[in-house]
Formats: sequence, structure tokens, C-alpha cells
Amino acid sequence: MDINTLIAGFVGSLIGVFLSGTYGRITTAFKLNRIRKIIINSFQAISIPKCEKYIEDINQAIEFVENFSIKKTIKEEKTLDYMPMFNSDILKSINPEVLLQTSFKAKTHSDLIEIAYTIDFLKTHMAVDKMASFKEKVVEHLKEKEIENSELYNHLLTCSFYRKLKENVLSDLKLKIETSKELNIEQRKIVNDLKGKSFIWIMKYIWRQ
Repeated sequence: MDINTLIAGFVGSLIGVFLSGTYGRITTAFKLNRIRKIIINSFQAISIPKCEKYIEDINQAIEFVENFSIKKTIKEEKTLDYMPMFNSDILKSINPEVLLQTSFKAKTHSDLIEIAYTIDFLKTHMAVDKMASFKEKVVEHLKEKEIENSELYNHLLTCSFYRKLKENVLSDLKLKIETSKELNIEQRKIVNDLKGKSFIWIMKYIWRQ
């Protein structure tokens, strides 16, 4: 076989490999950019607003607990939300390696993981559940003590069990507010870290591979 033909074939193979590799890197970069935009949109449209609603609900729960012993009737006055969309499903649906590549920075990646676990944690401590649990424990205590309705509020004003329960629940609720505020700070920081023009990010993803 002619040496020129061999050289031409070899060079052609190299070009083919190069083009194939370049195409793969470009395709991956576009995929990572789409995921970047999904994360930003999910935070801005869902997670951050839902976190703010979570804080509102917890504040309502605090008001409920603080005023429980002076109400004429024991009831939840405002409608609270279980917020099914307040979850980490979108983040957890992303392949861990792909999430790392999309994050671009190690700190951004670790913050995203922390955000996912924090959302899951808050989700298991919803205001409506906290209020129901508090009310249930108080009612159970009153039944055990055989407190009549006419004596109910007078008893609560001097009851050590109720006072301790109230203090613990309020302390826990206030901690949840601090956690959710920190969560939104982190989510806004992620949005700021990942924002930018798609072209720039695609080039960055190509370069990083």
C-alpha cells in the first residue's frame, strides 16, 4: 500500500477522533447548561418562594402556640400549606457526577448538596404538624388531669407541664425559622453563582472537560 495512502488514512482517523471528541464535549456542555438553567429556575420559581411561605407558616405556628392559653376556643385560625412542591426532588434527580460538573465549583456543589438535605429536613417539620402535635399533647395532658372546660385556661396559666412544652416548641419553631432563612440565603447565592449568559457557560463547560 502506498505510504501516502497510509498517512492520509492515519490523519483522517485522527481528525475523525478529534471531531468526535469535540462533538461529544459540545453536546455535554449544552446538557450541563440546560441543567444549570433548570436549577436556577427551580430555585427562583419554587424553592425560594416556598421557603418564604414556610417561614410565614412557622410564624403563624409561633403565634398559635404563644396565644394558645388565652384563646376562647382552641383552633388553628389560618390555613397552612403542606407545600408538596417544597422538596429536593429536582436536585436529587440529577446524576451526582453531572451535578458536580454543572456546579463548576466544588463549593457550589457542596452547597447544592447541603441545600437538598436542608429542604428535606424542613419538609419533615412543617408548621401544620408542629401545631397539631402541640395541641394534641396539651389536650392529652388535660384529659389525664381531668380538667373541666371551665377550668381549662386557668389551669394552663399555672401548669408547669404546659409552660415547659410551650417553651420547647417555641424554641424549636424559632430554630426552624433561622434554618429556613439561612437556606434562602444559600439558594440565592447559588442562583448568583450559576447565573450568566448561556454562551459563556457553554464555553466554560467545554473548557473544563
